[in-house]
This record gives sequence, structure tokens and C-alpha cells, in this order.
Amino acid sequence: MIKISSRQLALAMIIVPAIFYLVNYVLLGFNFNGWEFSMIIIISVVTCFQYIENDDYLNPIIYFPILYFLIYWIGNFSMGYSDVPKTMWIYYLIGLFGFYVGAFFANRISVKVPLGEDNDYLEHGARRIFVFIYCICILAKMVIFTINGVPLLASNIDASRQAAAESFGVLKVISGAHTILAVYFFYDLVMKKIKFKSITLLNTIIIACSFMLAILDVSRLLIIQMILPMLFIIIVKVHKIKLIRIIEIALFLLVFIGANKFIRNSLENPAYLAYVTQNRGASLFSNIMLSGFSSFRVAIDDLRLLINTVPTHHGYTYGEMFFNSVFSFLPGKQIVIGYYVADLLGMKFDGMGAATTILGMFYLDGGVLLIFWGMFLFSFFIMVNYRKYIKYSNVTIHSLLSIYIIYYSILCLRTNVMPTIEPLLNMFYFITFSFIAKKIRVKVVNL
Repeated sequence: MIKISSRQLALAMIIVPAIFYLVNYVLLGFNFNGWEFSMIIIISVVTCFQYIENDDYLNPIIYFPILYFLIYWIGNFSMGYSDVPKTMWIYYLIGLFGFYVGAFFANRISVKVPLGEDNDYLEHGARRIFVFIYCICILAKMVIFTINGVPLLASNIDASRQAAAESFGVLKVISGAHTILAVYFFYDLVMKKIKFKSITLLNTIIIACSFMLAILDVSRLLIIQMILPMLFIIIVKVHKIKLIRIIEIALFLLVFIGANKFIRNSLENPAYLAYVTQNRGASLFSNIMLSGFSSFRVAIDDLRLLINTVPTHHGYTYGEMFFNSVFSFLPGKQIVIGYYVADLLGMKFDGMGAATTILGMFYLDGGVLLIFWGMFLFSFFIMVNYRKYIKYSNVTIHSLLSIYIIYYSILCLRTNVMPTIEPLLNMFYFITFSFIAKKIRVKVVNL
């Protein structure tokens, strides 16, 4: 990796805000927003200082504020939605300060760094247990498909996915583990290749099967839930991918998200294709990219509407949304934040409810104060995880949860910090599967 001098980074602190000013306010013609410009200055300065100390783009202090800013910067583009008030950037700044303060305290505490392992792959006994559990997951998914139908083949994809989420509590919980197991089998494959061990075809079959199921579910979330952790495993355990390649992958994922949304909307509503070509032009690539950006833009607009409604017309929920998410594994339609906000704002559509970005639940459950403290705790958690496992590349098959935490810290930027119980459930799966692998390893060593 090319080392950047302190002088170059100092110049970057000045150049980045200057370029942003030129592009955003001169070339794109957006009205000057002091709150927005203050945020770009703060992020540029903090990121540059941090990069001098640790040039690791998996450091949350480096990657998270940049992505955080980009998400909300998309709100400058109308895309058919109401303009975002400049004052919303005050809420964004409060969240950013909470994040930085949490990271500051996380860097001041002592963290015990675990040692790596030589035989860092699945033992034969653990492999057999994982394959058995995987088969149960697939069986549960097949039962859901048999009763509810395959979303990919449904006339209304969003309605089909929503019905499955509301009607198959336990089956959905069981079947959801297949993507987590796919990550374990991928890690096993990578580590055995590094150590020149024989690689079984079963690993590849299981990984491919999980991707096929995600496609049948028409779930970009499930696909990304496997792709990003697998990418992070390569970065941490094999070799650090150049930053330019990471940017290319990010652009590819944006195209994928846009294509997924564009195709789904076109299939479900034939009038949609006519509408977008009339209003956006006939360029397929442009329509795909705009569809990808609109996925983020709609979440910002939902947050705007939420802030306009609460507490003026509706009180705060004071933790209710968080606990509703915890109990969302129960059968039936649980009133999680997505459904709650959609109903509160009078939205009627098929799907999993309204996304309100990472700040949405914090604001609804406790206002501005909880935005700060929620981001503080969030930052503290992911920063301790980074220092313990990621910073020194000492992730093992027993600590793959640390990889998932990086992935989820990025995912929840657009959706919510706890839209359902799924994040906690996935963490539970990682803890359980790592516990099984560790117990089998101990038994083998003691024989």
C-alpha cells in the first residue's frame, strides 16, 4: 500500500472541502448549506488525522463518517421528493458528534486482543453438524416456498415477501440461518486454500445454493449479506484490497441495487417503465443508477416526514420500537418501526415498511437526545469490535461475528439500526455456530 505523507494529508484537509464546494454549490448549483459544509470539513479533518495514525479503511472512524455523509448528501437531489430542509443537517451533525465521542471513549479503554489459531478451519465433526443444520434451513425454506409460493414467480413480489415475513415466524427464523452458514463455509474454503488443504466441492455447492435461494427470494439484502462478509474475509485474512477496487465494488453494488429495484418495479407495474422513460429518458443505465439512488433518497424523505410529525403531531415512543423489533420473530404482523412509521405517515404500499435511515429509530424512540446517545453506543460497540478483531487481522472461525458487525454497520445506514430482530438473530447464529466449531476443536485437540 502506498503510504501518504502527513503533508499530503494536511493538503487533503483543505482540498476535499474546496472540491466539494466547487462541485456541490457551483457545478451542481445547490444552495449553500453551512451545516452540510461544516460536516464535510469535520469529516475531512478527523479522517485525515486518523489516516496518519492508521491507514486502514476498515477502521470505523474512517469508513463510517464518509458513508454517513454520502447517504444524507443524496438528499440534495430531489428525485421527485420534497426538498430536504437545511435544518435536518443539524440532526445529522448531532448523530455524527455522538459517533465520534463514542469512538473516542472506545479508543481509551483496554481491549484484550485474542490470539490467532493455526488450524483455523472447520473440523470434520463441526462440518457434519453445519451441513445437517444447513439441510434443516433449506427444508424450512422449501416449506415456505411450497405454502406461500416463490417470490420470484409471484405477480406481486413485495406482497409475497411481506406475506412470508408475517406468516412463518419460526420457519423464517430457521431458514434465515442459511446465509450465515454460507459465510462459514466460505471462510473454511478460504483458509484451507491458504494452508494448501484439500477443498471439498460441498463448500462451493452450499455457497451457490444460498445465492440461488436469495435470488428466488428476490432479496438483494440476503445477497449483500453474503457478498460483503465474504469480501471482508478476503480483506482481513488474505490480502488488503486496494481502495480503488473497494470503490469499484461499491459502485457495482449500487448498480446491482438499482437494477434489482428497476426490474422489480417494471415487472410489477408495466406503467412504471413508461413513466421513468418519459421523465428520466430512455437510457437504461441512467434509469438503473437513479433507481439505486432513489432507494436511499426515499429513506431520507421518510426521515424528514417523521421529524415533521414527531413530536408535533405524535409523541415519542420511548423505546417501544426497539422492543417491538426484539419480538418480531413471533408469528403475525408485528408492529416494528417500518410498519409503525408507514402507518403513522399514512403510507400505503406492499413491502416491509418505511426505512428512515440509521437515525430514524433513535429519533422516534427518544428525539435528539437519543440520536446522540444512540450513535454514541453504536460507535462504541463497532469500535471495540474493530480494535479487538479487525485491526490486527486476528479474526478466526470462532470470531466471525466481528465480520458481520462491520457489514451491518454499513447496512443499517439506509434502513435502520434495528428494523426487526434479524440483526440480533444473526448475531446469535454467529455466536452459536462459532461455539459449536470451538467445542468440536477442543474435543479433537484433547483426543
